[in-house]
Parts: sequence; C-alpha cells; structure tokens
Amino acid sequence: METHQLWRSRPVFISSPFRDMHAERDYLHNFVFSELAEKLRVRRHHLEPIDLRWGIETISTDEVYAKELLVLKVCLSEIERSRPYMLVLLGDRYGWIPPADRMKAATDEAGFRTAAEGKSITELEIEFGILNSPDQKTRADIFTLETDAKLVVLYACNTAGGEISQGYELVGMSRAFMYAGSPVAVASLWKVSDASTAKLMSYFYSEIKKGNSAGQAMREAQLKLMKEYPNPN
Repeated sequence: METHQLWRSRPVFISSPFRDMHAERDYLHNFVFSELAEKLRVRRHHLEPIDLRWGIETISTDEVYAKELLVLKVCLSEIERSRPYMLVLLGDRYGWIPPADRMKAATDEAGFRTAAEGKSITELEIEFGILNSPDQKTRADIFTLETDAKLVVLYACNTAGGEISQGYELVGMSRAFMYAGSPVAVASLWKVSDASTAKLMSYFYSEIKKGNSAGQAMREAQLKLMKEYPNPN
C-alpha cells in the first residue's frame, strides 16, 4: 500500500533589535530563505521563518503592561518552538529594554530563571535560545568559528550523538564542526575502549600519512583492528 510522508514545519527564529538589520533580514527572506525553502520542499518540509519585526498581534489587549508581556511571552515561546534553529543579527544598538516586572513574569512562565532587570529583549532571546542550553551553547560557539581544517577528530565517547530535531536529523558536535568549515569529522556513536581506540587511531593516522582519504583510512584501520580483536565483547 502506498504511504505518504507527512509535511513537517521547520521554524527558524530570527533575533535582532527590532529597528536594526532590516536590509540583512530582507536579504535572508528574499534570497536565502527562498532557496532553502525549495530544497526543504523536496523533503516535504515547510520552512517557517519567524521574524517578529513585523509585530505581534496585540489589538485585543488594551493595557500597556499586558501588551508588553504578550510580546515577551510570544518571543520566548517561538524560540522554544524553533529549537535548535535560531539566527542572531547584531549591530551597535542594544535594543528595547522592557520593564523588569514584565521580563520576570514572562521568564517565570517559560520556566527560565535569569536576572531580568536591565536586559534588552534581544539579550533575553540569546540567553534563552542559546546560552541557557548547554548543548546549544557549545554548538553555537563552534558555528561562529571559521576553520580550514581538512579533518576534525572528536576524542570522546558518543561524540557523534546529539538532539533529534523534530524528526529531521541529529544536530550535534560533528555537524557543528562541518558547518564551521571542516569537510570531515570523525566521531563515535557509543562508549569505546581506551586501549582499542588508541590502536584504531594510530592505524588511522598512519593511513592518512600514506595519502588515503579519511574514509579509506578509517576502513583500513578498522580491518587491522579486527584482526587483533576478532571477537570483541
């Protein structure tokens, strides 16, 4: 029986001071997002850029307090819905600083504990969307790097793991390094033995020195290790 893959929404939150970066935002929408949307459509994914510079519907709310609180709550909820996809565009200005009581009310409702007084909404978005998440913080730091390294090796257990982003794919350290510019990342999917890993990587680097590609070098290294450990536990 024929099955049909369901369409998935792919929200991306765009953060920056409301009065800044209009040209950059327009370029994202007119060029980058339009091309990306076409590529995602093939995989039955709908790109949903979330750009709150166009405003948040508050016509049903009369009081200033309620309007400002609603804006803050929508920002945080949309960031949460978009995880792990968030773009931050920053310029010279710090952005709107909401009253502390509004900030506290919104962050408390989102379950986010932070010192709210004196922060702009942009700083709050960055803190909530990136810095408050250990996984996001680590990846975001790497995404901002530019590297010409031909090969990155992540020496630890489970370094190829990450979060499954709404059924789309794993988002983790290896992907972050590839975004930073490295075409190849070597990582592990499970807990590994220190002794056998040391031998494997020694064989791997020996094959790299011979001029083999990373894929071929890893294959040769694995074949050599299999001869030493024909019956691994």
